[in-house]
Amino acid sequence: MTFLYPGFLWALLALAIPLIIHLFNFRRTQKVYFSNTRFIQQVQEATSSKRRLKHLLVLASRLLFIFFLVLVFAQPIIPAREQLRPGATVTLYVDNSQSMSASSTGGARAVDAAVTMARTIVQSFPTDTRYRLITNDFDPFSNSLKTGNEVLDQLAQLRLSGRKRSAQEVMNRFKHSDAVHEVFWLSDFQQSTFGNFLNQDTTQRFHLVPIQVENTSNLFVDTVYLKNPFAIGGERNTLSVRLYNDGEQERNQVTIRLVLDGLQSGTATTTLAANAFSEVSFELPASRRGVRKAVLSFADAPITFDNEMYAVIDFSDRFTVLEIKESSAKTVVETVFGNKTVFDFRSLNSKNVDYSQLERTDLLVLHELPRMDASLLLAIDNFLVSGGSLLVIPAAKPDVVSYRTIFPNVSESKQTQLVPLVKPDFNNPFFASIFQEHSGQVSMPAVRNSIDWGVDRQAILKQQDGRPFLSLIQTKGKVFVLGGPLQAEYGTFYNHALFVPVMYRIAASGKRHQQTLYHLVSQQLVNVPGDSLSANELLVLSGKQELTPAQRSTQQGFVLDLAGLDVSEGIYAARRGKDTVQWIAFNQDKTESKLKRLNETDLRAVFGENADVYTFDTTSTQAIAEAIKENYQGIPLWKYALVAALFFILMEVLLLRFWKS
Repeated sequence: MTFLYPGFLWALLALAIPLIIHLFNFRRTQKVYFSNTRFIQQVQEATSSKRRLKHLLVLASRLLFIFFLVLVFAQPIIPAREQLRPGATVTLYVDNSQSMSASSTGGARAVDAAVTMARTIVQSFPTDTRYRLITNDFDPFSNSLKTGNEVLDQLAQLRLSGRKRSAQEVMNRFKHSDAVHEVFWLSDFQQSTFGNFLNQDTTQRFHLVPIQVENTSNLFVDTVYLKNPFAIGGERNTLSVRLYNDGEQERNQVTIRLVLDGLQSGTATTTLAANAFSEVSFELPASRRGVRKAVLSFADAPITFDNEMYAVIDFSDRFTVLEIKESSAKTVVETVFGNKTVFDFRSLNSKNVDYSQLERTDLLVLHELPRMDASLLLAIDNFLVSGGSLLVIPAAKPDVVSYRTIFPNVSESKQTQLVPLVKPDFNNPFFASIFQEHSGQVSMPAVRNSIDWGVDRQAILKQQDGRPFLSLIQTKGKVFVLGGPLQAEYGTFYNHALFVPVMYRIAASGKRHQQTLYHLVSQQLVNVPGDSLSANELLVLSGKQELTPAQRSTQQGFVLDLAGLDVSEGIYAARRGKDTVQWIAFNQDKTESKLKRLNETDLRAVFGENADVYTFDTTSTQAIAEAIKENYQGIPLWKYALVAALFFILMEVLLLRFWKS
């Protein structure tokens, strides 16, 4: 204990005054007449002991009153545990992620409680203290020191953000400054977003303020996907929705609504066990082509920021097919892929091939080439490495040596007779959603092979004698290979009802750029396929807000850099001038929806035992103000001394008033 004004302790010499009064009785002697001295003896014996005790108690009360009164003016104080070091700043990190929209124990939103706490912290330090305010947005204002009033203004403007930050990201932000910090960390400390972090920084002192949030369960959409990831206009598809119950109680009869292009398309009901997944499905119309904007929603209070899920289903995305053939005549491949609303088809003669076109090709068809030269084989190799898919339709008399660059075990087939194909295995994912009915009586085409690549137990189509006719060989990329040419003497497959859907499925499976139903608002880079932009043509995202992100051209289109932009969830039109290049859906990061939090023991294990963890009610701003003053200004005791002084003066009054000698 120390004294702010130790000079007042000299006043303790005043304690001698009541002692002197007690030792020397200055009262004037009075004469009392007694008729018998025996009465004097009786009075003295009866009152001397009581009078002595009373005098001692009065003396003690006076001495203690003077003692504590002197202490009031000397202002005793228990020294502060911490002192702001020279050049130190107070850094405030206020977590404004979406999980902070939950209700705190005081009833207000957690983010509002954090802002109130932050204001109290600022107001508890001396007015000349300098601050640094950091939020999940990592805005530029956090790069410089601010006065208390400037920080209070910034706190008044703080809003929820779609960005989540791990503990390591926040720590890295602290290290941008060379100054030594007193760090106040105000957050709900979610386990899902905190990350794998262990503090090893000894230059900063941490004061952790967990915002106490009501224990509530949360329901959210974990994933949305198409059963057939390649949406082709006119083909049936199914939208699957995977939900998760992040709570300790079962959720019964949860209804999910699907809205397509502003009109309700369907509902589904499910029950979710505690901490478990459940999946529902919605059938999508087969006849509609174009972009479908989907919104999935359900009711789940009080956590509502993740009650909607946005998706864009593009049924108009054309598949790019390039055919390389030996002759100039029109082929059956060109006929199959002639639907320009679905396919972007090009056909080149093998003697005049522009290999640069392979960069934007999904499916490359080598149609009955007798042999493959070195330049073509090199281009195919690069094409497969880059993610392209290849369909090889062999010639009637192929040069198997050149074919062995792609199929090492290939040989010329000795088959001379046509053999019917086995009925397709409808459980094979390749045939998913192709046929509406699976009839037991199917007339299959008869075929014969011109090449043989060995046994393939997983062949997509095979002859009744076991020979594979259509196989998928996955090495550097997807390679589909047919057993023989599409000619009459080699079978009837090319004019059979099975031919067109199989070729369509090969094209869909070979899609280089798979459709992305949605992106996350925390995602920094978004790829948009299409023609490269010119220098003076910028792509703008138009939706709930209008954004112009940084962008750069690539061979497949362009890349949008969303770093530094606060993107709200929703569906946006990617526009170039008046033209809409693509529709893009953004959703909240699902790690924010998992609400389990670190407790005090976990926080001390992460930040060390020297870190302060304030675990009081979020409604008690006075508690944190007093805690800060205790840490940095010490604990003043003069109030207690004043109470003690008043108590002892009262005791003296009561003794003199009511204790009769």
